[in-house]
Amino acid sequence: MFSRETIYVHYGSSSFDMNRFENVQNSDMLSKPINGGLWASPEKAEEGWQKINSIRPQDKSFFKFKLDETAKVLLLNNKESIEKLPTICSKLEKFPIILNFEMLSGEYDAIFYQLNKETDEILPCWDCDCLLVMNPNVINVLE
Repeated sequence: MFSRETIYVHYGSSSFDMNRFENVQNSDMLSKPINGGLWASPEKAEEGWQKINSIRPQDKSFFKFKLDETAKVLLLNNKESIEKLPTICSKLEKFPIILNFEMLSGEYDAIFYQLNKETDEILPCWDCDCLLVMNPNVINVLE
């Protein structure tokens, strides 16, 4: 569940480098951006990236962060929260809804996705509780 106090973990790098951050880019083949943003999972998520991918923090590089209290976060936790959002035309039947992440990044700093039966049916590529940060200025790295 989303909370302003949640600590997030990004795997694959031991530090956040603002110069490597790229804007999200839409894909017409996946229900996730094809490129850009920063992906993370809540540190204590029951269905987080670490559990899904069997990653142990001591084995991989990672860093932890919180979102700035001013961050505008879009919560995707049910069918209705997803179906009202702007989409782009899908080229695949497997992904009937493909969100327009480029448009959403103009309104929101981040997207928090909560995995459940409803959300999994609509956005099947999103396989765990996760956060997609689209504005790097809302990342507060923890020491």
